Amino acid sequence: MSPEFSGKGVRGLNSCPVMRTFNLVGLVLALAANVYLAGRIGVQAGQYFQYEQEAATLRAEITRLEALYRAKLRQRDYYRSDAYLEQAARENLGLVGPGEKLIVIPAGDRPRPPAAQARSASAAGETGTGLLERLVALIGSR
Repeated sequence: MSPEFSGKGVRGLNSCPVMRTFNLVGLVLALAANVYLAGRIGVQAGQYFQYEQEAATLRAEITRLEALYRAKLRQRDYYRSDAYLEQAARENLGLVGPGEKLIVIPAGDRPRPPAAQARSASAAGETGTGLLERLVALIGSR
């Protein structure tokens, strides 16, 4: 029988110091290759997760920009509508519709919002300078 097939012959190859050293070097090289490949896989996995996070951030940004775009389209459609033209004509040009009457209130007699009244009263140190007080003063002076 040849040494390859006999149990003694195969054991005989492993018992040789040169072969044992060769097997040990092969195992160490295989272990080093496995450690290197595991490290590369770890690096690739880290990059993958980083890219996934960046993609999620970009998807959120795209969603935000699409919503902004839709809002701007609605705003554009409103500015092109007849309702906006009518409102702008009334507010900026003082126009009225057919059959409506225009009432002009002098600037000094226009009612002010409560916040503006409080600010002007505290700034001037007065408590009542509204339209009613002016009318009372006007009637009382006659």
